[in-house]
Amino acid sequence: MLQWSLLNNANIWKDAATQMFFTLSLGFGALIAFSSYMPLHNQVMRDAYTVVFINCGTSVFAGIVVFSILGYREHVTGIPATEVGYYFR
Repeated sequence: MLQWSLLNNANIWKDAATQMFFTLSLGFGALIAFSSYMPLHNQVMRDAYTVVFINCGTSVFAGIVVFSILGYREHVTGIPATEVGYYFR
């Protein structure tokens, strides 16, 4: 059952933003590691934006995939998606 009222909860949005910034920090770590191999006159801003957009796009895509699978599982089995972890322990 969809609970659209949860989108009004600020803690959910805070947790999502925290997750995005965490994965973005991993992406910037890769950018810093590769910076020693870049030419002297490279487009650093373009590379930084590329890392940011790829990271955010990957996170959105993964969220769509994971929650689609959870929704389908809930639809087929009738087990709520909030109780997924309880059945695999």
